[in-house]
Amino acid sequence: MKNNLMVVLFLLLLSPLAFSQQVVLNEVMSLNAKTISDEDGDWPDWIELYNPSNQTLNLEGYALSDEAIKLKWIFPRMSLAPGAFLLLFASDKDRREKFNWVQMIGQGDPWSYRAGTSEPPSAWRNIDYNDSAWRVGPSGFGYGDDDDATVIQNNLSIYVRKTFELKTTDMPTRAVLHVDYDDGFAAYLNGQDIARANLGSHGEQIPFDRSADAGHEALIIQGMPPEAYEFESPASLFKVGKNVLALQIHNINTTSSDMSLIPFLSFGYLDDRPGSVPPAEVLKLSSQNLHCNFKLNAGGESLYLFNPEGLVVDSVAIPTLPQDIALGRVPDGSGEWQLLALPTPADWNRDSLFVGQSSPPIFSAAGGLYDEPVTLELADTSGAAIYYSLDGSEPDQDDYRYSKPLRLGTSIVVRARSFLDPLLPSRIITHTFLFDEQSTFATVCLSTNSQYLFDEESGLFEMGPNASQEYPYFGANFWQDWECPVHVEFFEPDGTPGFALDAGLKVFGGWSRGRPQKSLAIWQRDEYGDTSIDYQIFPEKPIDHFDSFLLRNGGNDWDGTLWRDGFMQRICQDYMNLETMAFRPAHIYLNGDYWGIMNLREKLNEHFVEANRGVDPDRVDFLDNAGTDEWMILAGSNKDYLELLNYLQSHDLADPRNYAHVDSLVDLDNFIDYQIAEIFIGNTDWPGNNIKYYRPQRLGGKWRWLIYDTDFGFHLYDTSYSHNTLAYALQDDGPSWPNPPWSTFLLRKFMENEYFKRLFINRFADHLNTTFDPERIHALLDYFEDLIEPEKERQRQRWPGSLGEYDGRLRRMRTFTDRRIDFVRTHIRSQFQLNGFIDIVIEKPVGGSGKIKVNSKTIDSFPWMGRYFQDIPIDITAIPAVGCRFTNWGNASVPDSMSFRYDSASDLTLTPLFQSAEPQHQVVINEIYYNGGRDFPSKDWIELFNPQEVSISLNGWIIRDEDAEHHYTFPSTAMLPAHGFLVVTADTLRSSRVYP
Repeated sequence: MKNNLMVVLFLLLLSPLAFSQQVVLNEVMSLNAKTISDEDGDWPDWIELYNPSNQTLNLEGYALSDEAIKLKWIFPRMSLAPGAFLLLFASDKDRREKFNWVQMIGQGDPWSYRAGTSEPPSAWRNIDYNDSAWRVGPSGFGYGDDDDATVIQNNLSIYVRKTFELKTTDMPTRAVLHVDYDDGFAAYLNGQDIARANLGSHGEQIPFDRSADAGHEALIIQGMPPEAYEFESPASLFKVGKNVLALQIHNINTTSSDMSLIPFLSFGYLDDRPGSVPPAEVLKLSSQNLHCNFKLNAGGESLYLFNPEGLVVDSVAIPTLPQDIALGRVPDGSGEWQLLALPTPADWNRDSLFVGQSSPPIFSAAGGLYDEPVTLELADTSGAAIYYSLDGSEPDQDDYRYSKPLRLGTSIVVRARSFLDPLLPSRIITHTFLFDEQSTFATVCLSTNSQYLFDEESGLFEMGPNASQEYPYFGANFWQDWECPVHVEFFEPDGTPGFALDAGLKVFGGWSRGRPQKSLAIWQRDEYGDTSIDYQIFPEKPIDHFDSFLLRNGGNDWDGTLWRDGFMQRICQDYMNLETMAFRPAHIYLNGDYWGIMNLREKLNEHFVEANRGVDPDRVDFLDNAGTDEWMILAGSNKDYLELLNYLQSHDLADPRNYAHVDSLVDLDNFIDYQIAEIFIGNTDWPGNNIKYYRPQRLGGKWRWLIYDTDFGFHLYDTSYSHNTLAYALQDDGPSWPNPPWSTFLLRKFMENEYFKRLFINRFADHLNTTFDPERIHALLDYFEDLIEPEKERQRQRWPGSLGEYDGRLRRMRTFTDRRIDFVRTHIRSQFQLNGFIDIVIEKPVGGSGKIKVNSKTIDSFPWMGRYFQDIPIDITAIPAVGCRFTNWGNASVPDSMSFRYDSASDLTLTPLFQSAEPQHQVVINEIYYNGGRDFPSKDWIELFNPQEVSISLNGWIIRDEDAEHHYTFPSTAMLPAHGFLVVTADTLRSSRVYP
């Protein structure tokens, strides 16, 4: 009896109601769409703790987790005052310090400045320099554009200084310098070189009359944050007392039309700074919150709070919560959990009297494509009132109340939800009904509140108050990184429903944002619900899961064919070592109204390489542009890439050892194909623009390049069929756009190696003979023309400015197809000083069957002819079909070996001879393991098996891939015992490729 009483007493002491000296879980939200955003502008799940006691509680060592037996996120050293609340974001960002950012130097602050008409004294950047003779003016500095407050005449450089005082208590924990500039700058703090871009190397003294190394456009005027430079140890840089920040800005040349300099300095503190000025919103710096290293499941799960001893001291079972509805204790700190329609993060909970959520209304007919009118009935089995909207807006009790069936005969979107006190309103059910829609295209229906898109101040499609008056209207709302909720429905051409989900919508793209019809990005996010895009949107690819996709307006070709980029991607598809973006045109409806033709495309991000290459999206470095600055890191890190650049700058690749090292870091076949594709299509919005590349974060992971946004190619604006894009891609002193020196550096560097040069020339010749064969390209042009022809008139009617140059652009693309190949061959011959051309002719094989591999291309249709470059050796390999063996080439001037290297001094004709041959000993491929993924990191391998009663010598046997890209010849010592097994790793095959 005594023991039982002790147990009861112990349990009572652990009851949540008994935690008088204990912090408690007080409020949670697992589907946050618009309640509260974090410092990054995201809308993650959140958790609120509360101290119900009259004492300050030390939280160090406490932990939160969504697993009962695992401490996932442990609190740092911190305390919670009596009656205080603590808000934490369950975002998976894992931030354990609560920083508050304040502005030390902002846009428009006064600076001392002088124009760079002569060299300033060498001490101009030091603290004790007397700048009283300098002028004073507010930042920004420049030639008088919209972002310039202090106008300077067209000098090549400007020097600026600003002093400020710091007390001991002002010393920050973190500090970051933002610089918005055009074209290059160097920054100094108390005379110490702290940051620079496009202006020499660290520590280098830059004279007043030196040009910037490359061009760079200011970013704020485009609605983007300026580049950031964070200091690792602020205490070692800043001084108690007087400090000076000094910068010099240089232009690319004296004839440039613009120069800009706007510096910002921001400090981060662990404590609050009452009365301080927050940083400018464009810097994307706001007070940092605490972030857990996990998220909450919108479908429901449990949350646990552990004390420093690892014991669970509080927990809550979180049900499936509607969007922006919290689960909280009322009153605060009690044991009563309730649904809260008015969430109060970090504040007192308010009883909203809700005890659950209404069931959603039932539609008698589903949205889709109809030939006849539809009678739609809405039902609710619980007796709730149903309200609906017909304009795409989220229905509430100010909208139509359902009372009788709806007769639908014209295209319209119906959105409905149920209301029944004391329950929460139900989730919204959305169905779009389209009538007399007959098309060969898929249909995508978008439904959202029109205010999100067309409000003059905040609509995503509108100019807004800050737009430039010149195309593409930088500063307009559609240049902002804004997102609105949208409901998406997808239908196949025959009306079959594909998927439907609530998602986020953003305006997407570059200068094409200025077009009346905007490109759109659709994002599936947890805050919109737990529905994912599990559907094979693109029949050409076996991918049935997407976190995002694009609706592209055709980019720079919006007033042309609409499909130019998709066409060029299709040229490369399956023929080149490139990941290409799938393409599928679709009719778009917005709130039931026809919105024209847009192209369904994959979104190029870390999830794209996951779907297309099996790369773990959480373990990939994904970079943009030059890859050198923070804003160019799209995922992962640029550390490995910077190391690659440093290696290339300091090593001669003519040395085979150095080249072999680079080959271990870069997928050179991919890089060559990427360069060849861009060069052949004549893309003049490249290589200093539209560059993305990635590397899996694993041993042996190599950098690969992605081709995208190729609208400038294939004769868009000029006679690009004659453009020497090869010389342009190798230029070492190109302009800031489109081919600055950094953008051509890699290709120029690799050309130091003769093997790479031969590989590049031969691979280019291979593609000219196959991938870019005019007959093949004309067939693709016919396919795309036939695809859009029946539908293009609807697009013209909806957007009169689109397709205005369709016929002319199509003619130019056909002219490009006919003329480009001869110009490119001439460019290659000239660039590499080659003697001339030869023709390789391969007649139909005799006696048996097989394929012939010429360099990188496998030929299986005969007779075949390819044009190559004289005196560039060509590798030719016979690939017998199963049950055949190769005999000879039908040409006495070449060896009878299966593979040989032709010196390419003159034309060559081959007639391969194959013979049927049964092997004397049977060895079989018994098991294969490949693409194990993150959970099975073993290397790829192939298992051979000998089913014979005798051992077999494998001396001279060859194992290879289908196209003989890699092969392995077994040594004389290789034996396979009777009934024995032998494993060959894929690395063995890869490493068999050697450099002569």
